[in-house]
Amino acid sequence: MRLKHIEFVRLEPERALVVLVGEDGQVENRVLALPPGVPPRADRSTNFLNARIRGRTLAESASGTRNRIEQSRAELDQLTQKVIAAGLASCPR
Repeated sequence: MRLKHIEFVRLEPERALVVLVGEDGQVENRVLALPPGVPPRADRSTNFLNARIRGRTLAESASGTRNRIEQSRAELDQLTQKVIAAGLASCPR
């Protein structure tokens, strides 16, 4: 199913209902276990996901999200190394 929209509805602190809407109008509901520490309101993550899933399958969306996370981590690592190097260069010896 090519996705059009995804929505999360918190059922309990550790469970949520995920509503997947396909481009063809098909609706699929899934109940997911949530990891500890997920904030009660997921509006921002829903908006983030909806901006990236339209026209993709769930597998394509998951793969694309994993790739973006890996890219972001690599960018963060590079920036951290630059900050550390700049800090060491400015320290008196």
